[in-house]
Amino acid sequence: MKLTRHFLFLGTFFVIILSSFHDSGNSRRSQPSIGFSFSPAYADYLGLDPQDSFSKILDSFSFQAVRLPVYWNRVLREGRYDFSEIDDLVREAKNHGLEVVLAAGYRSFRWPECYAPDGIDVLPYEEFEKEILSFWGEVLKHFANTNLIDFWQVENETYVSFGNHCRFVKTATLFKLVDQVREYDRDDRPVIFGVGGTEVTFLPSYWGIFRHVDIISASFYPRTIDQYFGFYIEPYDWFPIAPRDIERERQFVSARSRRYWISEFQAEPWQEDATTMSPDILLRNWDKLTSSPELERVFVWGVEWWLKEKKEGRPELFKTAQELFTKDLD
Repeated sequence: MKLTRHFLFLGTFFVIILSSFHDSGNSRRSQPSIGFSFSPAYADYLGLDPQDSFSKILDSFSFQAVRLPVYWNRVLREGRYDFSEIDDLVREAKNHGLEVVLAAGYRSFRWPECYAPDGIDVLPYEEFEKEILSFWGEVLKHFANTNLIDFWQVENETYVSFGNHCRFVKTATLFKLVDQVREYDRDDRPVIFGVGGTEVTFLPSYWGIFRHVDIISASFYPRTIDQYFGFYIEPYDWFPIAPRDIERERQFVSARSRRYWISEFQAEPWQEDATTMSPDILLRNWDKLTSSPELERVFVWGVEWWLKEKKEGRPELFKTAQELFTKDLD
């Protein structure tokens, strides 16, 4: 769970004012391919069995893709790599006909956002970088010569600050990681770079990495709570000076011959605050997102939360999600 920080809002205000306005009344709507992100660590946190939860989602919805994380500190235990958990999830997804995005790195999705084994994230940067490259090498050796992976995601929201526990990964390191993927992967599968949002158009110092990958994926959180002041933020509704605009971002990425995806479509509460998510809010969020034309792919964020709510006797969000994301399971 995350949001672009205050300095991004302030630093980009003037650029936003100068940016061209778009036709908010555009009658064309997106019909994107729909996937979901799934975190076994988050399922554990919510008191769910990860494998059972994953199976229930696959059986209950008609998603076309899934984004799965390789958590560094979850696969490296006592000096040995064990990919059995992620192997099982990937194979089950493929058995259900889903495309698989494999997200790996020091930074990966879900709090605490950074997943280094003990002691690695305090190393001098050169040693820290070598460890990240070594980890990615193990991931690639395990998966690159299989037909189980359709897309690679290199790191996640690298330019967003998550606190002192989560150090920044330099752009030069990102280049090395992408080059490493290209070298290992003889099938030349697309490489994704995930961002928080406003980096897409308003932080030009990061555009170099954008040109080095195939797909830019961004988050979509229409209703959040400011972590410092505690008030609600609706970053897509401050027209004409909204800091986030899906169509503006998509056009920016497309103009640079790159594909644009939504990697985290908000379908769960922000930081478990019930006022930020309900069945009605979920429907409004989806309507807001798909009012932007020509979206290619969207990954829903919050399937684990739906299962937790259903397990605790509150199935309303799960049922509403089924109405949105299930076509025909017969």
